[in-house]
Amino acid sequence: MKDRNENRPGYKKTKVGWIPEEWPTVMFDDICERLREPVRIDLKKKYREIGIRSHGKGLFHKDQVNGIDLGNKAVFWVQSPALVFNIVFAWEQAVAVTSEREQGMIASHRFPMYGAKHSEAILDYVFRFFLSKRGKHLLGLASPGGAGRNKTLGQLELHKLLIPLPPIQEQRKITEILFACDKTISLTRKLVKAKKRRKKALMQQLLTGKTGLRGFSDPWKEFSLGELATIIFSNVDKKANNNEIPIRLCNYTDVYYNDRITNDLDLMKATATNIEIKKYKLSKNDVIITKDSETAGDIAIPCCVAEEVKDIVCGYHLAIIRPRPEKIFGPFLSYLLMKDQVHYQFVRIANGVTRFGLTNSSVKKIMVSIPSVNEQRIIHKVLSTADEEIEALQAKLSALEKQKRGLMQKLLTGEVRVTP
Repeated sequence: MKDRNENRPGYKKTKVGWIPEEWPTVMFDDICERLREPVRIDLKKKYREIGIRSHGKGLFHKDQVNGIDLGNKAVFWVQSPALVFNIVFAWEQAVAVTSEREQGMIASHRFPMYGAKHSEAILDYVFRFFLSKRGKHLLGLASPGGAGRNKTLGQLELHKLLIPLPPIQEQRKITEILFACDKTISLTRKLVKAKKRRKKALMQQLLTGKTGLRGFSDPWKEFSLGELATIIFSNVDKKANNNEIPIRLCNYTDVYYNDRITNDLDLMKATATNIEIKKYKLSKNDVIITKDSETAGDIAIPCCVAEEVKDIVCGYHLAIIRPRPEKIFGPFLSYLLMKDQVHYQFVRIANGVTRFGLTNSSVKKIMVSIPSVNEQRIIHKVLSTADEEIEALQAKLSALEKQKRGLMQKLLTGEVRVTP
């Protein structure tokens, strides 16, 4: 199969792939130099170290430590601006650029820092290159080893890496475009967080009865889950059997990572017996919770079946809470189970040491306070509207991140050229 660049005039094939003819490839060592300013530890002072998240997710600041606790550890003053790597996870793109926010902080020897050697290279462009597919591949080559803990970035290998280098004006334009993408993505992330905070405040008001809805004056009443719903513990495993009926299986992760189960979810294909299907087939407004987990905090994470679903059966490690519709509205119950006060009841009754689990009888004893079914439906509508706003923003965020990845690929390979 021909390379799509092979017949394109103005491009050349290099060790790092096809790039524009006028772009040279230069060694990292030719454009970046190591920055090292050792710290003379004062045992009486406090210091703050930096860390780097993988996958290009940036720097973070560790808690302050006393100089006496650093002992003989080799640490260096953080330079700004500087390209910095976490040598243990560089192959996972644990790379970042420091700023004035890191002024006065320190970094261990595992976080080598580099500055631009001369005016032909923009540090932010080099950083962006290492976040690209090509850059990640090269960081992997410069990090020999097998298991993750042994894949350490070698300085000699890093220094010899070849990097395609556009003209300085084009580097500047590329970084400006990608910086604008970052600002839009950052703003959208902040909006998502703000919407989530608003929803949490709404839940605190509406699910405790603190804010009464107009037209409803009846007091909330307390019930056990056993009074409000039928509790069903599933034992359907993931094994497929030729003698059984094909189904779609709702598994632990499907519940843990989703607020709603719908027909368009990509669920695992499995098989079940007629008896299992009759007993564990999901219905609209069913609430499903995680009944087993490695941590008590992950017990009773709820999820609601939002529509009539076809051939979807509840899997192992999950429990179905099937509401009695005259007493409680399933989607409202799903929100109610998210309340800290309710969730704490589950955490407190979960049995286990290395693995935690619930019993059918213990779930039935969980106490909740609820209003009339009509008021439940209106509360659910308010909260579901908030969820829809969050989902729309999250979809926009995913689209922006995907768009940025595609743009990076095109700009940093020269497939798309920009002019100053």
